[in-house]
Amino acid sequence: MVSKTAKPIASGELEVSDGAAEERPLVTFNPNWAKVFTGESLTMTCYISSAHQNQRFFWYKDDKRLSVNDQTYRISYTETGHTGNYWCRTSSTETSDISRLEVIYDYLILQVPPFAFEEDDVLMRCGSWPGYSVRRTMFFKDNTVIRPLQAETELVLRKVNRESAGKYKCMKKSELSSDTSYTDESFLHVKDLFSSPEVNVTPYPVTEGDNVTLTCDTALSPLRQETKLQIAFYRDGKYVQRLSSSGQYGVQSAELEDSGNYCCEVQTSSSTVKKMSKAKHVQIQDLFSSPEVNVTPSPVTEGDHMTLTCNISLSPLRPGTELQFAFYRDGRNVQELSSSDQYGVQSAQLEDSGNYSCEVKASSSTVKKMSKAKDVQIQELFSNPHVTSIQYPLVEGDHMTLTCNISLSPLRPGTELQFAFYRDGRNVQEFSSSDQYGVQSAQLEHSGNYSCEVRTSAGSAKKRSEEINIQVQGKHSRQTTNRS
Repeated sequence: MVSKTAKPIASGELEVSDGAAEERPLVTFNPNWAKVFTGESLTMTCYISSAHQNQRFFWYKDDKRLSVNDQTYRISYTETGHTGNYWCRTSSTETSDISRLEVIYDYLILQVPPFAFEEDDVLMRCGSWPGYSVRRTMFFKDNTVIRPLQAETELVLRKVNRESAGKYKCMKKSELSSDTSYTDESFLHVKDLFSSPEVNVTPYPVTEGDNVTLTCDTALSPLRQETKLQIAFYRDGKYVQRLSSSGQYGVQSAELEDSGNYCCEVQTSSSTVKKMSKAKHVQIQDLFSSPEVNVTPSPVTEGDHMTLTCNISLSPLRPGTELQFAFYRDGRNVQELSSSDQYGVQSAQLEDSGNYSCEVKASSSTVKKMSKAKDVQIQELFSNPHVTSIQYPLVEGDHMTLTCNISLSPLRPGTELQFAFYRDGRNVQEFSSSDQYGVQSAQLEHSGNYSCEVRTSAGSAKKRSEEINIQVQGKHSRQTTNRS
């Protein structure tokens, strides 16, 4: 397993996109009511972030451009004709959303902000025309009572969310007649405090060994830039980084098991507003395939030049990756890491048999992979030789013939072998194609411990027999035997 750490890459407050290049202005009202009585004053502001200072401003009402080029538009005395849809833009931004102003000439209006943000406390006021006496006020949402009749004419909605949006109504009872009442309705619009988060991955696609950074991208409203956000990351529904102020999650030297469906969750410090991103599937791709050991020739016979090759397939995304290879037999290293993907044995012997494996490492990263073990059994080219005597016992003057017996592998039936003979460890017949050693007239001094040695003509395989004791007896031994 490659060692890796998963950690936040950035520290401090969560950084979110300010949306400078794509920011849309916001039209705000002061006082912050979407509905006012005639005769009041009102100031509209085309709000933009500091990234768009020194801009020209353009104002519109009901599809008509107004002759106003300032950031603010002031109405000193409202009239019913000021009712309409207002929006603005600058010389470098898109147009704002529409903000609707209603100027009312009536006994009663329900005043709500033109819009609110998630987690805002929203003040509603059931306003009366000056001189209209009322004693109690009731509030409704979607025709359901949310506050019964009370003397208080204002209602505060604490920490609104998207479900708080809807149609609100207030009703006032007259002080002069309990049967007389007036009502008005207004719609509360609730905007996103921050956009739905999105997980982005760099680099993408991801290959084993890459240092991966996942970023949780969201954008706070320009009017709520002071809001503190916290963020968490998940893989396949399980935490990989708990809530913190960091908007990034990093994996050093990614492994295949880091693949999965990643998402991030953003919430305010009070946890009132929470939003989860869509899952992004991240598939870590092999830098190179699992290695496999191949052996040539196959099967391997004693004396063969044996070559083991460590075969891999390199990712097409990393064609220039430098790899190093090492080889092992029975778990012990037989060739250190090098650029060669082959390990060779010049003349394989039986003791070279074993379980061979290879390891591949990328020189530019920590990615390592070990192949499965491959059992390589070196087969005998010929059996261990043994010496036999055609005649035994031997008496002085007998013709002594020793034979070096072997069994040749059926895989190499035409192999040329050479034979040599020894007495008491000293060579009595050099290597030749003859598997026999003969003495025309054996003498007592020919007694001794005989062995033979067999080799291939190239000397790649060589084996010596065990010794056998040959005793040449004197002639009187045979005469004594015959007399008996």
